[in-house]
Amino acid sequence: MTRKLTIPLMIILFLSFSNHSFATESDELSLVVKQLKQIKESLIKSEIVSSAEQNVRYHFNYSSAQEDINQIISGIERYLSPEREQPRTVLPEINGDYSSEIGN
Repeated sequence: MTRKLTIPLMIILFLSFSNHSFATESDELSLVVKQLKQIKESLIKSEIVSSAEQNVRYHFNYSSAQEDINQIISGIERYLSPEREQPRTVLPEINGDYSSEIGN
């Protein structure tokens, strides 16, 4: 009886684990950037809608929220694509001619 239960359980476990994709940190952070950009778009739409509502006591600071999102996006993008070290200063070419005439 236990053997009959073990095989279906193994199949279920295998299918549940094999169905999940294992994303890298880079993939996950890229997804976060994409989602933050979508949130920013939603804020822009919400700001347009809220501009029509004049009789409200409090106003949401859309520009501040968008600046914060931009800063987070920039930080993640800098982490994902760090600036590379600049090349070393190029030294003058080596002459290569080390012989000279004696007496001249």
